[in-house]
Amino acid sequence: MAVAKSGTKTVKCPVCKGKGRQTVRATEVTVQGERELDPVEIDCIWCHGKGALTPEEYREYLEVTDMWCECEEPGEAIFHPDGESDFCRKHHWTCSKCGKITQVG
Repeated sequence: MAVAKSGTKTVKCPVCKGKGRQTVRATEVTVQGERELDPVEIDCIWCHGKGALTPEEYREYLEVTDMWCECEEPGEAIFHPDGESDFCRKHHWTCSKCGKITQVG
């Protein structure tokens, strides 16, 4: 754990690995087919460009990442409509093997 100039203890951001920036890659899907869009570099969505998280921010990061399925071969997807789940208000799908989220929206 590092100490920021403010004296607050911080943890190196696991998303951007302390760089404060991350690259977003996207694929446009249309009826004509798929096309890779140019990558875009943005401030890290977790640390907001600081490269570090407070202990509270890091706990939140762990809680959010723990919701996602990591099965090598996810089971059948189970659909959950908007507002059905307390931990994800948006409609989503969960893995039938582990019960964790495989897709949102």
